[in-house]
Amino acid sequence: MGSRNNRIQPAHEGGARDRTDGDPLEYRQEFGMQLQQTLSHAEVASAQRTTKTAVDLTPYLQVIDQLLDTGNPGAVIGLDEGDDEKAIRRGLTAAAKMRSQDLRYRRSTEGTLKFVLSEHNEEEAQQRKADAKARKEQKDAEAASKGNAPKERREKAQQANVA
Repeated sequence: MGSRNNRIQPAHEGGARDRTDGDPLEYRQEFGMQLQQTLSHAEVASAQRTTKTAVDLTPYLQVIDQLLDTGNPGAVIGLDEGDDEKAIRRGLTAAAKMRSQDLRYRRSTEGTLKFVLSEHNEEEAQQRKADAKARKEQKDAEAASKGNAPKERREKAQQANVA
């Protein structure tokens, strides 16, 4: 760019400018961002994560295995004050999948986590997905008939009713 000033005049200092006009790097500089380094395709490819972050599922697997050994279908886990309920749910769900089990959470009191295990059944899983989709379509159709749905849903529901 030579001796040219690297700062672009914002719209309020010298006229409007469409973001597609000119150099995209100059557009970024207009808003205070500066390009520090460019990456080659090889550098981008090597920087991408190839595996998910490893989480130690040992305690969760122990809970699932203990429950399977007892033959009982469900359990209640007490949560300590610092426990992250969502993280515990993710860990239990991942451990159950590793043991080919479906895990369903039930309502529980504060400070506890209640769940039920069952053998994974692909047909039931597909049926649940189909039922959920049908419920959503029914809900969208009802909302569309009342005029409460967003435009896209109204149009989709109207097309479904015509067909």
